Amino acid sequence: MYIVFLDESGQPGGYDKEKNQLVQNTSKYFTLAGFMIDADEILNIERNMRDVKIKYGLEKQHEIKWHTTYSKLGLNFEQYKSMKLEIINIIAEYKNSVIGIVMDKESCYRNKEYITTANDLYSVALHLLMERSCMETSKRSKKSVLPPSYHYDCR
Repeated sequence: MYIVFLDESGQPGGYDKEKNQLVQNTSKYFTLAGFMIDADEILNIERNMRDVKIKYGLEKQHEIKWHTTYSKLGLNFEQYKSMKLEIINIIAEYKNSVIGIVMDKESCYRNKEYITTANDLYSVALHLLMERSCMETSKRSKKSVLPPSYHYDCR
């Protein structure tokens, strides 16, 4: 069994249908990314992440946001850089575990009649990400996880 941790960047909405363009101050892209890991490895990752947090004086349950400034964490720049490198090295041990979808929102809203709302775009992105998770899982286990489905193309 695999566990997928997901996070997004950008907003799925922000499109003006009447003007047929993105509204001001919205992201051009919507990104949905995940880290897919074998469930048997989750305790190792949790232990390694906990050790990094303790090493840098953070609480065990502290969520490390990648965009958080080092001063908010009470670290100097070198400590912050070292902490991030340690986290990257933990993730790098798990080859082919990072999956992602980047969607050009304007292209999707203009060219696909089934994408008319932020929920539609989010749903399509999630569908594509899960499709990639299933393909990767199938490659690893040599078994089909889900039947193939149609593929979205926003061009």
